[in-house]
Amino acid sequence: MKRIVVLFFFCFYLISTTYAQLPDELWQYAGTNTYMYFENDIYKNSRFFMQTDNHFLTFNYKNFTLEQLRLINQDEIGKNYLDKEQKEPLDLLSMFVEIKGTKYKIVRLEDEQNYAGELIESGKFYQRRYYTDLKLENGPEVKLSFEIYTWNDVLGFKLIFDEGEIPMDDSKLILELKLPEDQHSIKSKKGQIIAKAKNGKSWLIENQINTTKVSKDKGVLIAETVITNKVANLILHSATSNEGKVNITASDLNNTHKEVVVKKDVEQQATVISLNDTFKPVDGMERVALTLENTSDKPQLQRLIFQRLKSVRDITGVSIILRDKEGHPTGIPIQISKNWHGQKNTWFKFRGPWLRAYTMVSLPPNSTVELELSKVSGFWGTLPAVSHNQLSLTGWGKKRIGNHQLWDQTAMGAFGESICYEPDGGQANTLITDVRPFLIKSDYDSKIGPRKWNWTPNVGGGDFMRVYDEKGTKHKIKRIKSHIKRNCPNLTEVTYTGVTSDDAANYSLTASIMRNDDYVRGVYTLEVEVNDTFNFDRLALAQFGSETYSYSVENKIAWGNAEGLIKEMDNIYKEQQYTNKDLIIEGKNPWFSMHEAKNMESNNYAVWGNKGVVLKEWSAKIGGQKIAPRFSTYSSSKTRAKEPVTLVEVNLPSDIKQLHKGDKIRMVMELCVFPQEAKSYYGTNEEFRKALVKDENTWRLMWRESSQNDVKVKVKKGKVVRNYPLKIQAKNNEVSVDLSNGLGYVPVTVSNLSNYKDFNFTFKYEGKEIVFDQERFGNDYYQVDYDPTNKTWEVTFSVPTDNHSLEK
Repeated sequence: MKRIVVLFFFCFYLISTTYAQLPDELWQYAGTNTYMYFENDIYKNSRFFMQTDNHFLTFNYKNFTLEQLRLINQDEIGKNYLDKEQKEPLDLLSMFVEIKGTKYKIVRLEDEQNYAGELIESGKFYQRRYYTDLKLENGPEVKLSFEIYTWNDVLGFKLIFDEGEIPMDDSKLILELKLPEDQHSIKSKKGQIIAKAKNGKSWLIENQINTTKVSKDKGVLIAETVITNKVANLILHSATSNEGKVNITASDLNNTHKEVVVKKDVEQQATVISLNDTFKPVDGMERVALTLENTSDKPQLQRLIFQRLKSVRDITGVSIILRDKEGHPTGIPIQISKNWHGQKNTWFKFRGPWLRAYTMVSLPPNSTVELELSKVSGFWGTLPAVSHNQLSLTGWGKKRIGNHQLWDQTAMGAFGESICYEPDGGQANTLITDVRPFLIKSDYDSKIGPRKWNWTPNVGGGDFMRVYDEKGTKHKIKRIKSHIKRNCPNLTEVTYTGVTSDDAANYSLTASIMRNDDYVRGVYTLEVEVNDTFNFDRLALAQFGSETYSYSVENKIAWGNAEGLIKEMDNIYKEQQYTNKDLIIEGKNPWFSMHEAKNMESNNYAVWGNKGVVLKEWSAKIGGQKIAPRFSTYSSSKTRAKEPVTLVEVNLPSDIKQLHKGDKIRMVMELCVFPQEAKSYYGTNEEFRKALVKDENTWRLMWRESSQNDVKVKVKKGKVVRNYPLKIQAKNNEVSVDLSNGLGYVPVTVSNLSNYKDFNFTFKYEGKEIVFDQERFGNDYYQVDYDPTNKTWEVTFSVPTDNHSLEK
């Protein structure tokens, strides 16, 4: 359906008086957060934490002990002291194989005790970690695996027998969980075991979980099964979860003759809906109609998993949205976890490809709710969708310290990765890893890539808050948690928080990419707040690429501001030294261009990319004084490029070696990735094409970004609450603004809306009127997110600021 709107006198009405708003209970769990994170730098670590709004645990993977498990009070949620271990670690979980009446304890292999295990899924609703190749202490040779997983309100332990020459008929798998005596009292009641904590909260434990029988012996929960069943489960539910029978049906709207399988999964504690992948590649949409019926007199919780476990098409850029039956996006959040890794010569349980999407909803009493699951391949409407989701690395590479941990992958479209993040820096000692240009291809007569709608070369990486002491040792940020605000399809927003290694300063880094049709833009908001004396010898607040991860060697570097060029020079390479230091760039929007890059993979790619950065916002108050930013270029050969690379840094003045309590730094940076050659770009953004033809492989593209992509806004109704990406707070569900400047499609988020589909927005742009048409399947051009802090909705549009479109 096409909508003609005045955008540069933009008058947008999305009025749904015919259809009622969905029940508010559906968003009850939108504020849910689960975290799985490390105590320290992974190379100096032995524990990980799992934290939800319901419980908290500490697991020591080196000793293979559960050291802490506690239910959380409402007023404890998010408290910092939960990050710290209790004074005396406990040993709460024991696992055994019983053979002919003799119990053998399960332990880790000695050479794997420093390996943190396989991170399988991680996100807003669900966390899972897996350990393989366990053994028996002083017992016969067997192979066993262990899995620990959590929803917000469910905690599960799973012991798996993989193989071994033991008498199967006379052997058992046993899990024993000893809840802390000072926290819980355990009793049986009506077919369930209840473990009540002193804070009033309780666990409910089923007596029978599939083939596993669960019993209690004083303060110990015992889950056991005969070893022929292969799996022993122990699952703890929050007593506050009102989970009853709900009838769920699903139908494939693209292929009504193809069944959508819906089943309850006891081990995963969810209803699993299997997706069929019935959509057109590149720009299609899989659509599944869902009906959820609660016939009881009480609200009912439903945990839902939408999954595809084989032949997952366009997996690199999946967006999944829950819409109402009229197609309006609802803002009900969905966690997407996926994997495409798996070496052919190895076997591993979780190797890819697979896709799972998690959510939790509550259904009101005696109600029927109709929804649509919309799974996007590469396009949301007529523009490439953007996404930021967890990519599992299990099945990729060897089991080494740092491998197979949290890895986030963003994509514009579904044509390969755009920007990847490894928050704990386990493999590359950096946050930003792979970075790839967008919409480029080799000539038609070239026999090598990149191909259209496919992967492009890697010109990464980058980092924030690189802290070094006098010996040159890097001190990593620790206790990093991922907070997912929005993950698709117009604008992403994910925040990584942590603390410096000495606990002196808090760290927050928010990463975003935006729906567009010209080139990759990564937006980063860094906030540092000092709590105690913070010492360092060298501090790179931001670094592009990274001295431990860079795949691109640029021969030229240039810098300037919105007014133009200040200096261009050939890169000078000095091993681990600054080649320019303490540069002050006066004027608005300081920028750096890193261009004339060498093609580092000429055997695989016929074309390459350049990159650059813009400092959009800056504020630093050090010792009560406002400090201007400094810029530097740094040379290193310790990167993936295997030859000297010049990096761009944002710093404080180099004579500052110490920060103190109350010091604060905030900056907003933008990373841009350009095609190196105009002929390689196959999008149809004509304004960008003209700029490429004129200024390919030069600094002028970064100057264009700095000077022209600087959105100006005058608010007639509403309030600007964020400058970039632009966010405007609505008043009485209305916004009226005047816009000017900008390149491509500019994301504009409107907040403080009382519902997800009835609002009135008016935008002007230099008095000009345009046709605004981005729909393909109806209402598939804007994004909705729910804000649980004030129980309102936010809507994000991709606002065109020049006359172009993208055609396939």
